[in-house]
Amino acid sequence: MWRNNGSADQTALALVLDIKQGPDSSDPDQLTELNRVLYFTADDGVHGLELWRTDGERTEMVKDIYPGETGSSIGVIGRDLTPMTTFMGKLYLLAMDPIYGKQIWTSDGTNEGTEVLDFLGLGPHNLDIMNFHEFQGELYFVRSKENLYKTDGAAAGTVRVGFIDFDRLDALTSIGDAFYAVLRSDLNQSVLGTLVDGKLAVLKVMPATGFQQTFIRDMTEFQGELFFRVDYHYRGGAFLDSEFWKSDSTTDGTVKEESTDEIYGVHNGELYFTTNSTLAKYQSNGQNIRIGPVAPYELVGVDGRLFVAGFGSENPTRDGLELWISNGTFEGTDLLKDIWPGRKGSFPQNLTAFGGRAYFTADDRQNGREMW
Repeated sequence: MWRNNGSADQTALALVLDIKQGPDSSDPDQLTELNRVLYFTADDGVHGLELWRTDGERTEMVKDIYPGETGSSIGVIGRDLTPMTTFMGKLYLLAMDPIYGKQIWTSDGTNEGTEVLDFLGLGPHNLDIMNFHEFQGELYFVRSKENLYKTDGAAAGTVRVGFIDFDRLDALTSIGDAFYAVLRSDLNQSVLGTLVDGKLAVLKVMPATGFQQTFIRDMTEFQGELFFRVDYHYRGGAFLDSEFWKSDSTTDGTVKEESTDEIYGVHNGELYFTTNSTLAKYQSNGQNIRIGPVAPYELVGVDGRLFVAGFGSENPTRDGLELWISNGTFEGTDLLKDIWPGRKGSFPQNLTAFGGRAYFTADDRQNGREMW
């Protein structure tokens, strides 16, 4: 675990704690802030994967939920991950102990205040809990991929919203008073759902025909509406096409915009996406602005500037993946620095805005992957 005060000076980067002594990593993950304290999961090599906390000076394990080297496997469900979240001034997380199995736990940041919550009254029982999402003062979550629950933080206030008449529920999100759920049908179709009178209802089915299947991805809020991408694949997995959709939480207002490759979110008050491997800026009048000439892999906005990790779309096989800068126009988009000249490129990743600067990791061929 490291920290930086926002300065470009390398002396500002400091090790908070070598949690797992020696060359092996403690793999800090699920970084979550609560009351100016950073909580995360880590493995110190003695207690397994457990809950930790740091204020930047003092770093310690909150509780050894599953004693011994096994660890409580916080948030891990097979290959899936349910990240911990904050609700009603506490942490909510999925963890395993030798008595209750895998259950929802809550923590106020102390050993004594970290305890299992038997919301569903099942006693010792392994729960597949996914998709924590707060909406209108209640915490929603999915159990066993098909049952939607909500809680006010107490066992008496934990109720099932309803059984989902689909194969599974993949994601939850909300915009203002509108609640959205991504479902999957037994016909390999993604379905956009919403809440009607407190119950889940179908908003739009993304149809798949023949040997196709559909997937809803890249859900993004912009100007009070939900924007998302629909991918079409053959059932064997091969990619076919993508479409750009938006929804105002009504059936008539859930419509297709145009073909797209990726949605890159809102930066500097603008919604960016790619179409035909070219960066574009969304316009509500339908006259979307092609920015180019960069095919982005990742981007972040900083004080009106757009920093883009991408390939030059004019000759992507010659120019490697490098860092570009843009003011949101075609003329104002250019390569910022060719960190690793040639076809390989430095492959900038983890672009993050902080203190008026863009931070990222890159490989300049001489020093390996480092922070820039």
